[in-house]
Order: sequence, then C-alpha cells, then structure tokens
Amino acid sequence: MKSAKFSFLLLIVYFLSCNDARQKKLIQGKWICTDWKVRGESKSKDQINVEFNFQDGGDYDYKNASLHEKGVYKVQGGKLYTTRENELEIAVNIEKLTTDTLIINMSRGGTPESMLLIRN
Repeated sequence: MKSAKFSFLLLIVYFLSCNDARQKKLIQGKWICTDWKVRGESKSKDQINVEFNFQDGGDYDYKNASLHEKGVYKVQGGKLYTTRENELEIAVNIEKLTTDTLIINMSRGGTPESMLLIRN
C-alpha cells in the first residue's frame, strides 16, 4: 500500500515538473497586453500600454507608460513568479498559457485584476 502511494506521489511530481518546463518554454518571448480588467471592468485602451519580455535565461522586463522594471522569473505550479531587482518575489496565477495567449490573474491590495496578453 505504501509503495502505491509513493508511486502515485512520484507520478504527480513528475507531471507537475513536466508542466512547469512546458509553461516556461511557452512563456518565453514578448507579450503585449490587450485587455486589463480590474474588478471585472476593462481599463480604457489608453491605460493599457503594457508589455512583458520573458527571456530564455530567466530574465524578464516589464514596461508600461510610466514604469520599466527588470528582474528574474520562474514558472512553477501554475504560477508566474517575478522578482524585480532589489525587491521581493511576487506571484500571479496563470489562468491560460498557449503559444499566442497568456492570461494572468492577480490581486493588488485585495483588488482582483486580470490581464490578457498576446504574443508579439
């Protein structure tokens, strides 16, 4: 019985690690935000000037109209973790990640937000 539980646990760990590697490969590249929702309401188009670039080596950069940040990222357990230079790590949930679409869900001070990004 214990060996069956252990085998099942190993299978789960293997599946999750393969999924993480697949998502890390899929997320690499430049992404442009096309819709940014706060509490389910879309921001106006002139407020959506956001782009991400996730590089193969684990570095990323983020730009919007007033901010440019750089740091490192990882994908693990269905979450995207980013660590800005000289800052703490933050995590957002990956709702969807395909070759051309990325949807992330986050909370800013308890306010739910989601971004729809498409590969550039």
